[in-house]
Amino acid sequence: MFDPEIGRALQKETVTQDQELCPLNFYHDTRHFSYKFSSYPRLEIPHDLPRQLNANSSLATLHAYGVIHAITLNGTSDAGFHHSIRESIHRWQPVLDKLKDT
Repeated sequence: MFDPEIGRALQKETVTQDQELCPLNFYHDTRHFSYKFSSYPRLEIPHDLPRQLNANSSLATLHAYGVIHAITLNGTSDAGFHHSIRESIHRWQPVLDKLKDT
């Protein structure tokens, strides 16, 4: 999880209908996340992540909702957890909005 400003910088490069879920790639050799084949902006991390396939890159998703953003590798338990959080937020949002108005 990280500051939303970083997520917004990555989102500027994406072309997607759902701005809460942005497709990214993780490049194992340079240990960075970026959108498709774009070199910048990118988010570098100090260590490698488990490879999903025998390839240099893995598909990832920027979860850009709420006050904290997160990036997960697709198909991992972390990705499933963040998708569940997103579904819960969408399911409970009408109730929360009503409480806000009272």
